[in-house]
Amino acid sequence: MDDEEEEGHPGSIERGPRRSLAGEAQRSVLTVIGAKTGDAPRVSLRDDDSASLGSPPIDPSSTERLSIPDGRSAYSILGEIARGGMGVVLRGHDMDLGRDVALKVLAKELADRPEVVQRFVEEAQIGGQLQHPGIVPVYELGLMADERPYFTMKLVKGRTLAMLLAERPTPASDRRRMIDLFLSVCQTLAYAHSRGVIHRDLKPANIMVGAFGEVQVVDWGLAKVLARGGKADEERAREERGERTLLETVRSPASKRPGSSTGTDSLVGQVLGTPSYMPPEQATGMVDRLDERSDVFALGAILCEILTGAPPYASKDDDTILQAAQAVLEPAFERLDACDADPELVKIARHCLVAAKTARPRNAGVVAEKVRAHLESVEERAHSAELEAVEARVHATAERRARRLTLALAASVLGLLLLAGGGWAYRQRTEREETARIERSLDELYLRVQGLLAEGRIEEAVHAVSGATVLVEGRAPEDPLASRAHALLAQVAAQAARAREEREQIERDDALLAALEEVRLEAADASGADRNAATDRAFGEAFRAWGLDVDLDLERSLQTLRASRIADELAPALDDWATVRRVAHGWRSFEADAMSSLAADLDPDPTRLFLREALMERDAESLRRMALDPATLELEASTLLVLGKALRDLRFALGDISFATLALALFSDATGLYPGDLRLRVSAALVANDLELWEIGLRHASAAAAIEPGSRALAIAEARLLNRLDRHPAALRSVDRVLASNPDDQQARALAGISHFTLGEYERAFGYLESFAGVAAGETGTRIVLEGCRYLTGRIDVRTLDQRLVAIGGPSARLMSAHMMLLLPEEERDLALVARILAEAPKVQAVPEIEWVRLLIEGLLALLEDRPEDALRISKELARLRGLSPLQLAQADLMEVEALAQLGRLDEAKALTAKVNRYLTPILADSLERWRSSGLQRQIDAVNALLLK
Repeated sequence: MDDEEEEGHPGSIERGPRRSLAGEAQRSVLTVIGAKTGDAPRVSLRDDDSASLGSPPIDPSSTERLSIPDGRSAYSILGEIARGGMGVVLRGHDMDLGRDVALKVLAKELADRPEVVQRFVEEAQIGGQLQHPGIVPVYELGLMADERPYFTMKLVKGRTLAMLLAERPTPASDRRRMIDLFLSVCQTLAYAHSRGVIHRDLKPANIMVGAFGEVQVVDWGLAKVLARGGKADEERAREERGERTLLETVRSPASKRPGSSTGTDSLVGQVLGTPSYMPPEQATGMVDRLDERSDVFALGAILCEILTGAPPYASKDDDTILQAAQAVLEPAFERLDACDADPELVKIARHCLVAAKTARPRNAGVVAEKVRAHLESVEERAHSAELEAVEARVHATAERRARRLTLALAASVLGLLLLAGGGWAYRQRTEREETARIERSLDELYLRVQGLLAEGRIEEAVHAVSGATVLVEGRAPEDPLASRAHALLAQVAAQAARAREEREQIERDDALLAALEEVRLEAADASGADRNAATDRAFGEAFRAWGLDVDLDLERSLQTLRASRIADELAPALDDWATVRRVAHGWRSFEADAMSSLAADLDPDPTRLFLREALMERDAESLRRMALDPATLELEASTLLVLGKALRDLRFALGDISFATLALALFSDATGLYPGDLRLRVSAALVANDLELWEIGLRHASAAAAIEPGSRALAIAEARLLNRLDRHPAALRSVDRVLASNPDDQQARALAGISHFTLGEYERAFGYLESFAGVAAGETGTRIVLEGCRYLTGRIDVRTLDQRLVAIGGPSARLMSAHMMLLLPEEERDLALVARILAEAPKVQAVPEIEWVRLLIEGLLALLEDRPEDALRISKELARLRGLSPLQLAQADLMEVEALAQLGRLDEAKALTAKVNRYLTPILADSLERWRSSGLQRQIDAVNALLLK
């Protein structure tokens, strides 16, 4: 790069020939002017009232006060104000302009670290480009004499919002003023978000309030420039025409040279900010997932403190960061509900504090609009009350006015007669004055509306400009004043329509991302062609609801997706869709390859492109080598996710379980590095489930549900694993979270029914399964349980039960009829019929589930018929079956214990109970009472009775 390019490069630091500190460059501007003119003006204004609030205290003894800005002898350094993680803030005085400034200098010990220097310069660039009254202006960027970078900015005088909040006697004190200040903060952040910048450390201590009510958001040292998020389509179109609207910094993609790498992009895993005000995605180190909605959470935290007196996480212990990571928001919500603030303000705070990022308002502009609308409604109510009072006073004087009316009318008639001669001249003069008044009003209205439009306050502009038509009411359309008023109204109406269209698009985008998240979670747990085909349709329906039929025209789809503001977030969803289609349509089907191609276009990361290609080509060895390479764990979370899912896909494509083992090892390491990454957690749970490692799967599923507590799919996945581990009371709690919002959810009702059935609560199980819509379409196990509920609650007889089960599952399903009969109370059992069904049912040893039922019935019959030797043999066969749940293992051992006890081998039986209890403890620990009516409890009671004899 030549010198001219280097000089014009955004964010570059001048490093040209050094000038002598004693040379020409060291003279101030006033010195030079004074030498030429004989004297230089030195204007000194009196201090403003902000001085009464106190300026930042300085440390005049700091050695940094001896630092000298290179080439700026006009700066006098007075002392140190503060010291932070990256640098030192000094108080200086610009002698040329006669003003105090804050001068931030990079710390000496960090000056040799390129990544820190670049972050420091980026902070200056962000402050220099954010031009808003609510943001402290940066004046210049330069170098000290020792080549450390510095930048100067306005010296902020005032008090922090934290100080003002702390001084309130109660949270209700001075609330209106606090809300006005909060609105100013929202408007400032709305401007920053429109420029593609998020603050990442919003809190009352970083909000300054001056003597004249000016509000400024300070400390942008942790600010992040969004590479793509936060830009509307209109803004991107302007950029393509050469109109730059996003900030450019040394880390912005636009400023990177080909082949360069700054190495200072925000790292996933870093926890930056203040825990008491952090969203969960920030507290768990998921820096790559932060966007405007992360700042929105912090705004909700500030509003929570304004309304209740404390931020969401008010713990004084060291676990605040843990509370933030786990989104422990219930105490904050309880405080908000209990406070005496306006319900609308509480609603706004709760909306901002939602743990699920996609459910929060899209950016600070949306929050500002909600707060502004609330304040306007308060003013309207106050105005209405004032009008009612005025009307009452008017009514009280109505009679007096009526008595005076006759005299007033007489006086008016006389006045009209006297003025008749000069009426025409008066009307002409009045018309000229009225025209001049309207012209002035339109001029003022135009300036006001343009200011509102420039700030993005479209709705206010529309409301304001509606007054233009009132000004010219009654004038002919061709009247110049009327034409001007209507033209202004049309202009603002067009801009408002565009703004509403953008807002509606943002709402559609958010709805698509939320729908895709649920479908992807369903997709991850899909098994079999039928389930995958249904999930394939669900993906298509989500995009069609957004307005795009992806399969109809791939070229159009590609262009639409590229132009979308959420393109980066759609690529992973398309990867998942491709995985589903490999099962539903074939590994190298056009449908699957199309989705992979779209994902690759939206996410051209070289490593992930390689992984997608290796997966499509079934390049198993390349993927295996990459998974085993220790350097792979240095990759970002999104890449590790693509690799792990590719390994899981290969496990099913090649039938090689070792790829699932590799995937689980990779996901286990990745979740250790990125514990708050939802997709990694879900994928780890599913691979563990593939390997029948249900405890590991449950651990990851529960962690995922804690990250997204409102997710229906995650609650279902957690409940399914709890069912598999026979922890049915806990499973019912997970299911209840889903049914609380949708009582008709079919999967949740099926899981609830199975849990109640296993617990012996047959009537409750029937209540959940009676209306189960999926019964006719499949779900054989659930259908069998439903018919069992009908039989065990006396709704059908055993003959009908037998017929229905055979119709559902074939002749081998008759075994379930025998099993259901053994669940009856002892006096109602027909053991002869059970034995006959057992003898007539065909043997299907290749199916472990059916073989389990057969052996269980044989063993129970043997115990009931006093054949303990047969029961002992059968219990050994039961224990050798693979894939048994904890309950099944416990039942096998209980059968062995009972057989030993019947044989009089009590010492062996009692010794075996320790093993049984290892299985039973996690099953029964959650709620022993819930198992009282179950078949398991009857088996335990029978064993205990024998052991206590």
